[in-house]
Amino acid sequence: ASDDVLTGVSVMGGGPLVMGALAAGHLRSLAQLPVRAAAAWSWLLSIGTVAIAGYSIELDTSYYGAGDPHAAGATKDAVFTWLHQDLGLFLLPALVLVMVVVERFVARRFHEAIGRTLVVGVSVMYIGSVIYVFADPARHGSGYAITTAGLVVVGLTMLATIWWGALRTGAVGKPSQRPHLRVGHIGKLGGTS
Repeated sequence: ASDDVLTGVSVMGGGPLVMGALAAGHLRSLAQLPVRAAAAWSWLLSIGTVAIAGYSIELDTSYYGAGDPHAAGATKDAVFTWLHQDLGLFLLPALVLVMVVVERFVARRFHEAIGRTLVVGVSVMYIGSVIYVFADPARHGSGYAITTAGLVVVGLTMLATIWWGALRTGAVGKPSQRPHLRVGHIGKLGGTS
């Protein structure tokens, strides 16, 4: 459990601290900028998947067994072992990075559809994963089906992002028209050029 404490507090806990510092005084902008809201929501659900759910399992080793295949909750522990790695540590943080790319390179008119759909997809996926781990760990049970539905929405959102961001508009390599993001303006804002 000490490795999870270290990862959860130092690595994953750093994200909300940075986001909190950046969002201080700008929380209203998350509602107005759905891509940023999707990035923040994906990071928070990553913490919910790994740290919160993980700690609850790690602290109840008598039920979940900590790898003991004969424990009462061994199946749930096995599902969580897969789920927290693939979704919580890989997919959700990757979606945060994808939303940074969307913010920078995809035309602004597509941001609302991409951001809001991703929030719905990761929310459904998270709810399904909680059901899958804690209530119904059956291979093709309700938790599995709900998690899969969320993953399908996330996958379709990523395909739409690729289509709108690169293939259809030919916008690869063309930054969005936001002066606060262009490198040439950094020196002017700081007064050095």
